[in-house]
Amino acid sequence: MRSKIFDQFTYLHFASGIISYFWGISFVLLLIIHTIYEYLETTQFGIYIINNYFGKIWPGGGKHKSEGLNNAIGDTIGAIFGWISAYYLDNLGNKYQWYSLHIK
Repeated sequence: MRSKIFDQFTYLHFASGIISYFWGISFVLLLIIHTIYEYLETTQFGIYIINNYFGKIWPGGGKHKSEGLNNAIGDTIGAIFGWISAYYLDNLGNKYQWYSLHIK
């Protein structure tokens, strides 16, 4: 299946990267969790769980279908950039004494 590497939900993954940083989740743990999530989202079992237990509240609504490997890679890139942007903004704010580091 061909899919777009980035779509409107890439922003959601970007935001999850930011939230992960401020919740104290390390970069490596973010990669592990997000990779597992994307793997499950593209498997028959994962799609079954999404459609039967989360279908009405899942972003995009309706019956979820696998978006393919390209999109899984794009979503992971979005999460990575979200985490990295939060890291650099946090350090920049500390450097200019706008606030203390959130994560030490």
